[in-house]
Amino acid sequence: MQPIQFLRKDITVFTSAVYQTTSTLLQTPGAIFLIDPNWLPFEIYRIKEYVESIRRDRKLYLVFTHSDYDHIIGYGAFPDARVIASEAFARKKDKEKDVHQALEWDKQHYIDRDYPVLYPRVDIVIDKDGKAMHFDGTVLTFYFAPGHTAEGMYIVFEPAGAWIAGDYLSDVEFPLIEDSIDAYRRTMAKTDRILRAHGINWLIPGHGTVTNSRDEILHRRDHAIEYLDDFEQAIKANASFPTAKYQQRYPFWSGLKETHEKQLARWS
Repeated sequence: MQPIQFLRKDITVFTSAVYQTTSTLLQTPGAIFLIDPNWLPFEIYRIKEYVESIRRDRKLYLVFTHSDYDHIIGYGAFPDARVIASEAFARKKDKEKDVHQALEWDKQHYIDRDYPVLYPRVDIVIDKDGKAMHFDGTVLTFYFAPGHTAEGMYIVFEPAGAWIAGDYLSDVEFPLIEDSIDAYRRTMAKTDRILRAHGINWLIPGHGTVTNSRDEILHRRDHAIEYLDDFEQAIKANASFPTAKYQQRYPFWSGLKETHEKQLARWS
């Protein structure tokens, strides 16, 4: 089975062998919420097997934090699920780009899947920042989180106190900016708001390690802001980026170096 990084009665976090990408399963008495199912076919098969083993007659929902291909690649394996995503996710114009990237990744790695790779069709659109949905005594609150991508979304699951952060607040990735630096900063600024508004017990990033430490959450937020500061300073002053600091901070920096350099060139 795909490794389970975190397990309690109502929360299961699976971690893929690829980029430590997480898939999170939330349970209520009447529903199961599967967030960003990914990545390899056998991993998705095991997640699906796990879902069916606990599902009984409960409704199944797929929730997507954003539309990057690695986060939507498992959608087609769950044809009877209803989909929850942000309004920007539902209205995205270049949906075929994400599907193309998924198909190209599979071709590069000689991967066949027994389900279609498709862009998710959204059934429940999150059209308001901070929108709350109630299910069987639990609450899912959704916050818009642009910056990494324009359609990004946070999910807070209560009363368990789980914050599913998508591609933010990771301990293995620096900020990847596909949308906007300013938007990324605004999303980081929501950290205190979410910590004040909710009893957060667990932060679940889209890549990396679950943490139950408030200090660690703030530490990751501050590291992200520091990267953005150094990134913008390098661009504005035409100065060198302090690479050595991030080589020490992020364990897979050498694998991400090319991504960082392309990102720097794009925003310069």
